[in-house]
Amino acid sequence: MKTAKNIVSMPMPTKYGDFVMWVWEGERGQEPVALTTPNLDPNKEVMLRIHSECLTGDVFGSLTCDCGPQKDEALRQIGKHGNGILIYHRQEGRNMGLFKKVQAYNLMKSGADTFDANMILSGNPDAREYSTVVEMLDVLLESHRSKMLLLSNNPYKCLILERAGYPVSMQSLIVGETIYNTEYIQTKIQKFSHYSGGHKPYVGVTIYRSDIGNKQLGELLCSYDSKNHERKLFLGVAVFPENGNLKDLAFVEEFNALTRVLNETKGLSIVLHMTYSARRQSYRDLQVFLKKLKFNYSLQFRLRENSKLPKVDLELIESLGAENIIFQMNNSQYELLDDEKFVEYFRQSNHYILLDDSFGTGARESAEIRQSKILSVIKKGMSHISVAGGYDAEQLPELTKLEDYFKLPLSVDAESRLRSGGMVDVNKVQKYLSYFFK
Repeated sequence: MKTAKNIVSMPMPTKYGDFVMWVWEGERGQEPVALTTPNLDPNKEVMLRIHSECLTGDVFGSLTCDCGPQKDEALRQIGKHGNGILIYHRQEGRNMGLFKKVQAYNLMKSGADTFDANMILSGNPDAREYSTVVEMLDVLLESHRSKMLLLSNNPYKCLILERAGYPVSMQSLIVGETIYNTEYIQTKIQKFSHYSGGHKPYVGVTIYRSDIGNKQLGELLCSYDSKNHERKLFLGVAVFPENGNLKDLAFVEEFNALTRVLNETKGLSIVLHMTYSARRQSYRDLQVFLKKLKFNYSLQFRLRENSKLPKVDLELIESLGAENIIFQMNNSQYELLDDEKFVEYFRQSNHYILLDDSFGTGARESAEIRQSKILSVIKKGMSHISVAGGYDAEQLPELTKLEDYFKLPLSVDAESRLRSGGMVDVNKVQKYLSYFFK
């Protein structure tokens, strides 16, 4: 393995197996550290743990977090796997340092959760930064983009690796709760999307009926494989029950023909977009329509822009048999988040809250406004969040900044900015999707 002058290593037998310890020269007490299995082979699958430094848990065995047991279990699994890396990420207290970490624990005793405590002390939920991790992997793997099996409950770490070009899948690292850390773990689940199992963020493209027969679009979508990716690919199609779409047999056949074209697209979900209605007859028509479709579908509902907020019938929505459920909200509809049953429903895997005030106009909001809106939803304990409104390839760096601030993968949908002359623009769609599926 190639090494630089500022890196030293040594064999280190441990109770978990034999490892090699690598230490980069740096500020005393903050030197980057990694443990690898002997004869690490970057051409094979690499089991990886990015373990954030935790003096209280790793050294003193604190029961107020799950860090120490996770470190131990990760080393056991890496040793058993035989080809892996543990990076000891020297960013104590989510990069606030030990002093503020203890302050955060005291705030938590006073009623704050770990998210709120970090906001108070550092101005953001999680101040960790991962560029050093990527640099260390480049050295240890000799710039190979090895297939990664990430031991983690944190989907943001998958996102970091994918941005760096690594194919990655995540394996949860469950070590159990104690009476001292139950609330801490619940906060990580609800506000950081940790332990989220099969839930993945999505990248959405929304089209209209007139775009369904676009062969170039079909060929482009067929060129992507999101099945083994940490983001799903959604193709949204607008449906207008008020215009008779649900009773239009030709529309059903157009849908089924579209799925035959997209049959080779791995991991693609077709999402039917429609207005939420409190009328039972609308759902009887919808159920008849859905039974005629010859593919697995997802559903996205939105309320009318200035409508009075109805009580959303979650049982009825669940009965429709959709793979994924997306509920679109604008700024005037956040009262829905005061309904605990609504909130609990959208904490589930494959359920998303979409924040969008543009209603298909392509109107853009500032990053600060979007950040504020996302924060208001997360404070309710929801982290399966999607954003829309004016997104195209040029706007996506803003999404990256939002994800880096919240340390949370976000879903995104694009519509009007991917169109030209009233029709979907395949070149714009390609640039947009290539930002995620490289």
